[in-house]
Amino acid sequence: MRHCDLKNLVSKVLDMGFVLESRMRTPGLLRTSEEKLKLGIQFFMNNMKFDKTVLVRNPTCLMHSMKERVIPRYRVLQIIASNRLLKKQPSFITLLMLPEVEFLEKFISRFIDDAEQLLMAYNGHVLDFCE
Repeated sequence: MRHCDLKNLVSKVLDMGFVLESRMRTPGLLRTSEEKLKLGIQFFMNNMKFDKTVLVRNPTCLMHSMKERVIPRYRVLQIIASNRLLKKQPSFITLLMLPEVEFLEKFISRFIDDAEQLLMAYNGHVLDFCE
């Protein structure tokens, strides 16, 4: 990582009061790698358009695997929204916190007509945001 990139990231994180508040809320966040935090912050702020305060209030979302949990669930949510399968869009933070089986039941299995498309998106056969 280039020095200026790291400096910008640290500046962003410090600006939002992330370090102190998230440390108090989630001490385990300190064990999360710098690269994982950077990827998570970029994804949530750029793709999800999260406000900084959302990450400060929910630092555990940065501890989830981007490739195995966050991005697959994001893909499913995009399809649900574009196909208008739900009247009210669920909170993405709520989606992240659901156990695997509950997520699959609530957001894939219940939509029988769209289950195949949702499952393909969930398993990574749609746009890959990691690469």
